[in-house]
Amino acid sequence: MRSPSQRPGNTEEILQGLSQIKQISSLPTSQKTIPVSINKVSNSTVISPPQPNQIETPSTINAGFFYQWVLSNIVGIGIGVFLRTIFNGAVYSIFGANLGSRYAMLAAIITWVPVDIMQWLVLKQRIKFNLWSFIETLFAFLAGLFIGTFSGRFLLGSGGQLVGALVGVIAGTSIAKWLTIRRQIKKTLIWFLVSLIGLFISILFGSIIGVTVYFLLNQAWNQNATLTVSFALGVGSATILSSLITGGILLRLLRRLDN
Repeated sequence: MRSPSQRPGNTEEILQGLSQIKQISSLPTSQKTIPVSINKVSNSTVISPPQPNQIETPSTINAGFFYQWVLSNIVGIGIGVFLRTIFNGAVYSIFGANLGSRYAMLAAIITWVPVDIMQWLVLKQRIKFNLWSFIETLFAFLAGLFIGTFSGRFLLGSGGQLVGALVGVIAGTSIAKWLTIRRQIKKTLIWFLVSLIGLFISILFGSIIGVTVYFLLNQAWNQNATLTVSFALGVGSATILSSLITGGILLRLLRRLDN
């Protein structure tokens, strides 16, 4: 209860008090706006769909991988043949033509190492390589080099060791890559066998091209130039055909990995 002294004296004072109460009750409160903003932010975060340009389909990635694989083989063999030509001319001018197995091994290393590096740069985008993979590759490279060199010399004579060394290196590194891939993708044996058959078909095709070019140019050019051109065309054509076959097989295997 208010005392008589605290009561408003007239009607005007009563109206002033009511207007003050109305102004206070109409003031906005901050508690009502905070949850609304939070709900808007959370709703916008949940509902917003992913952008179309951020979605990558496995088939698109693998198609790009196939083209990279073929291009890497072409670039690698181009670098390898160029380095082998320089090496060949330097060795012949310094030591002569009769160098035996050492020359065949060095020539195979110079020719195929650029290809193997380019292949690794493409494969590492989709396949994981560890220390054991590099040990396997090194061992397979050296084993294929020695076995191919001496097998070629035994079967075809001194000239056969040049071809045998290169074929041995290619076969050895292909087996090492298959061992790495089969640890990450199941049921790769059939595809490895198809790839190996395609490799030998490519080598046969390249040999036919090289021998044909050699006999066509042997009468018009000197022997060293004829050997260089026929070797470059033969190895290049074999590498391109082999990359198309192995690229298609890797495309199939990587689609299985994505799925």
